[in-house]
Amino acid sequence: MVTTSLSSVEKPDDCDRVLYLREPGTGSIHQHEIPIRFLGAGSRFQILARKDSLSGWAEALQTTPVVVWRARNREYTGRAVAIDGTDAGEVLRHFEAEFGADRVRGWFGPSVQAFELRPLASGRASYREIVESYFDAIASSYESSVTSNPFDADLRRTSLDVFLRIFRPGDRILEIGAGPGLETLVLASRGIEVVATDISAQMIRRLKAKIELEGLRELVMARKLAAGEITQLLDEFGPNSFDGAFSTYGALNCEEDLASFPPALAALLRPNSSVVFAIWNRVCLAEFVLSFLARDPRRAFARQRNPVPQGLSRYGIPVYAYSFQSFVRPFLPHFQVEHVVGVPVFVPPYDYHRTFSHRPESIRVLRRLDKAFANRFPFTRFGDHFLVEMRRR
Repeated sequence: MVTTSLSSVEKPDDCDRVLYLREPGTGSIHQHEIPIRFLGAGSRFQILARKDSLSGWAEALQTTPVVVWRARNREYTGRAVAIDGTDAGEVLRHFEAEFGADRVRGWFGPSVQAFELRPLASGRASYREIVESYFDAIASSYESSVTSNPFDADLRRTSLDVFLRIFRPGDRILEIGAGPGLETLVLASRGIEVVATDISAQMIRRLKAKIELEGLRELVMARKLAAGEITQLLDEFGPNSFDGAFSTYGALNCEEDLASFPPALAALLRPNSSVVFAIWNRVCLAEFVLSFLARDPRRAFARQRNPVPQGLSRYGIPVYAYSFQSFVRPFLPHFQVEHVVGVPVFVPPYDYHRTFSHRPESIRVLRRLDKAFANRFPFTRFGDHFLVEMRRR
């Protein structure tokens, strides 16, 4: 998120050579404009930042999916792409030719980070484009951030235990929101065929590299598709061609409208197929209690807004939280609910792991409470996520 209003250089007088950068109005709680020197080539713009001490705006560009900028009396919406290596050196040389080498070194120091701002063809970012751009931007760091977080690791263990209980070697399973394949490859290593989809081209690229590295090409097929685009798989695989499906921890929370998803999924599945979804919940008991104790009502009630604003969810974009009832309602004509569990209910959400890192005994107690009560009503409705198993009618 862009959270600073500081310029990357001194306050400029020649405003026709400066662009003003901000985030689009997509529910962000931060809306600042930042003046930045630029070079323009057609509709694309190149900017520099100090590499040895990145400004807040420059750090944000590496994870902010879509930005808005004003330049030459015109406003653009697009994506920021980091430029490295020899291409960054070329941008630096162009800056030195335009502004003078001494001034550029004074502004940015001896080492620079270059970015290119690329306008979207439509001129306005759709929610799906924002989601895609965000996950493209964090693809390189996503796996390490998940696997290094013990609370996130608990989520993955819980869902994998369910998958390995339900799905069998030889099954063909559809995965929605595969990311870099944290669950995909485990299932494939057990002989389960996975058609793994994700909205992010960069996530799919990383997944394909892993598939090749681990020799799983015969068992994993990766496709760049959002959840709302799975009808495209009917042309490739045909109706009733999958033995099950799953989506965990966010992919379906990043869809504006789920109404068309259940019938599309049902068309792909064989009768009596099992599906598993782990959905970011609208009511999280642990988060509510901790926020109340911290006197943070904004966080305590953040999930009651839809979309939940960027900065108040676990994601770097606005997302949609669902109660158990509101999520399963559109599925009921096509699926029957088999089981639901809160994941987790008493252990705090993943972003509290540093707060509890020095309290291992407290976490052990909370995990025991989850084991005892997370699959009992009403606690099934109060987890950070709920994990629901359904069966195709």
